[in-house]
Amino acid sequence: MTTIDVETLITTQTEAEIFDRALEVAQAAELPVSSWRVGDPTRTTFAFLAEVLGTSLEPSVVEHAKAAWLSKASGAWLTVLAAEVYGVTRTPEQPSTPSVTVQNTGGGLYDEAAGDVTFKCAATGVTFHTTEALYLPPGGTATVALVADVDGSAGTVAIDDVDTLVTPLLGVVIGSSTAAVGTDEQSDAALKIACTDTLGALSPNGPPDAYEYVAKASKLTTTTAVTRARSTHDDDLFRVTVYVAGPAGAVTAPVVALVQTAIAAWATPLCVRPTAVSATNKTVNVVASLSGTGIPDDAEARVSATLGALLAAYRIAGQGGGTLPRSVIFAAFHTALSTVADLAVTLTTPAADVTYAEGYVPALGTCTVT
Repeated sequence: MTTIDVETLITTQTEAEIFDRALEVAQAAELPVSSWRVGDPTRTTFAFLAEVLGTSLEPSVVEHAKAAWLSKASGAWLTVLAAEVYGVTRTPEQPSTPSVTVQNTGGGLYDEAAGDVTFKCAATGVTFHTTEALYLPPGGTATVALVADVDGSAGTVAIDDVDTLVTPLLGVVIGSSTAAVGTDEQSDAALKIACTDTLGALSPNGPPDAYEYVAKASKLTTTTAVTRARSTHDDDLFRVTVYVAGPAGAVTAPVVALVQTAIAAWATPLCVRPTAVSATNKTVNVVASLSGTGIPDDAEARVSATLGALLAAYRIAGQGGGTLPRSVIFAAFHTALSTVADLAVTLTTPAADVTYAEGYVPALGTCTVT
């Protein structure tokens, strides 16, 4: 039996092919095609129509036709297909949300409203503003939540990367900051997986992907904090554990509660007791030295962003645990610094492949590049 691929059934005719076909039709109608010179009105009309059809209409028609198949749809067409057929909404890009700890070493009293204080990551130039009030009496210390002023992975930061206070607060110094991952718009590949996950929810047997689909479906959980989920097989007492995580790994108890409620409402068959729990972070600290020609000054920031985006999509470990190979980290360096032709990376930490147990997920800690 011959295997038929959609790509072989749907082809795009080029401008030249359309023009040649038009001349063939005209010749069959006994028009004097051979006597037409360049600039002839009829020939020019054919050329104009071929250009319009070949460069504008034909590609659109083909993409429209391919959008009928999940495996071939892409871009905006895939977004529409996912929403209309599978009920899945493409996840938009999200800013990173680190927190920073500051100390008032002076004698001033600061009582700043949410949004009034701005910090910066000096390595990338990305700024962050507070999302809650900051109260700092003389000698006081406070930890405040931030949100990046840019969406997506560009705002990803490792531990202590937020190191500059932009808003003038005399005597206030930064003690530390947390790692945080900004996520780009959901990729076509991830969106297709989310679409196929919905099929599990149609089964009365409650396969693992049904729980995973519901846990990641923001329209059912009412939260966008969960981007990853992993279900265990039920045990002798029909108990199932559903581990959930966000871009930075572990999620808060209120988020877990929303997932638990959604799973109970949308994906729980009779006699099975699923329990949603947050995944546990396996912190991955990275220390490396580079050599090569033309290494950019912001190499560390580029590597942090690339590693953050990579780990934000890494799957939660199931039964038997998981592994983050060193080769994946090396690949992230070469991706982040692809313009350095003779790049050599000496990876000191981690010294071996990172292994972690069921329910754990790798999360970026510190990233030091020299």
